Amino acid sequence: MPSRADVNFLLTAVKAKFINADQAKQIYEAHQATEKRGEDPLIHQTASQLGLLDLAQTTKLQRMLAAVGDEGSVPGGSGEKKTSKKKVTQIGNFKLQAKVGEGAMGVVYKATHMTTGQEVAIKVLLRKFQEDPKYVGRFKREYTNAGRLNHVNIIEFHNAGQASKEQGGYFFFAMEYVDGETLQEILDRDGIMPESEAMRVGIEIGRALAHAHSLNIKHRDIKPDNIMISRNREIKLTDLGLAKEELDSSVTQAGMTIGTPHYMSPEQARGMELDDRSDMYSLGATIYHLLTGRPPFEGKSAAIVMMKHIEEQLPSPQEINPNISDNICAVIGKMMAKAPEDRYPNCDEVVADLERAVQGLPPIGEPVPSAKSSMRMPALKPQPQAAPQPLAAPQPQVAPQPLAAPPYAQEEAYDEPASSRPNGLVIAVMACVIVLLIALIVFLLVKSKGMG
Repeated sequence: MPSRADVNFLLTAVKAKFINADQAKQIYEAHQATEKRGEDPLIHQTASQLGLLDLAQTTKLQRMLAAVGDEGSVPGGSGEKKTSKKKVTQIGNFKLQAKVGEGAMGVVYKATHMTTGQEVAIKVLLRKFQEDPKYVGRFKREYTNAGRLNHVNIIEFHNAGQASKEQGGYFFFAMEYVDGETLQEILDRDGIMPESEAMRVGIEIGRALAHAHSLNIKHRDIKPDNIMISRNREIKLTDLGLAKEELDSSVTQAGMTIGTPHYMSPEQARGMELDDRSDMYSLGATIYHLLTGRPPFEGKSAAIVMMKHIEEQLPSPQEINPNISDNICAVIGKMMAKAPEDRYPNCDEVVADLERAVQGLPPIGEPVPSAKSSMRMPALKPQPQAAPQPLAAPQPQVAPQPLAAPPYAQEEAYDEPASSRPNGLVIAVMACVIVLLIALIVFLLVKSKGMG
């Protein structure tokens, strides 16, 4: 059955006029059906999948519930009731100092170990979930998984337990305190992260995921809110509340979706069984956000965002930030391929290609076939058109020249120079000579006949 906290969530949503009574009943029945199938969603996730509540409304409702207490207060938390009871300042062997964060399930405090003086972060499960097996199970799963991991880029686990009745009986666990900011806080302030720093985040969180995956643990909620950068510039992966061991079927079964929609893989949005490549997709979406200042897909509700992850082409990061290199775009495109088999086989290969991209080298991972590519390439920028040249003034028409005569015609038509032509006197002399020659020939002929 849905818990009291679930019912209060729906009643508050109706009171805030985010949904009506019929819609609240629809959410309740759908949530009840998932629990009967052995699934384990949160009530706001069921509402989001039905498209009845968006992310902003869910966040506002959680804040409203914390503000009124709803038996969900914790020492120093925003939902603590103003009563005459003595304020709890100690959990286990830790003295609470200040609240440093708050989520849907718990509150995080900076604290000091009373024996060693070590500064730690204490995560405390909200009071309203203390007797709910579903939420207690998730909380214990988070610190169990954290205790198995030992990596420089993963928050270090210290210990866990349940406080005494005098301390409120809270479930808690202590972990490494990181004095710094989440990537989301950095994005909210700066809007975008320099490429070199975004690549460092991708490489170091990629190594952290490779370590977790080697132990058959998937994070399943990689996003800027769950990655921190300390004042010493150390990068840490946090919040293993949704992490799941490969053989643990109590968290997710087919048809169930948990995670953050803006960074969720298509198979996670479909409620399918996940492997390591789902975390890879979410890391790619996180790097995309760091480089462009916005998540890959946006929408008015979680359902719309999830459908975009499933169906729409990924806009090229260069459409938003043209300064991103082609090599980095290629790595992000492969990390965020729609089909898991088109992504890198593991995070070690992601790290290798990100390191190559930092060096200005092309990725060595086999590129996603163009027919299967999930990335929409930026449109070619139109080239500036040259100013039209003024038309040249019309040139005067030249009369066509007669065709030259062929060589033989030229020879026949050749006219000697006047100086080489014979004049009239020469012609007369030549005529007289000819006449005399003829007369001489006739005389000789006659004489020859008389002698005969």
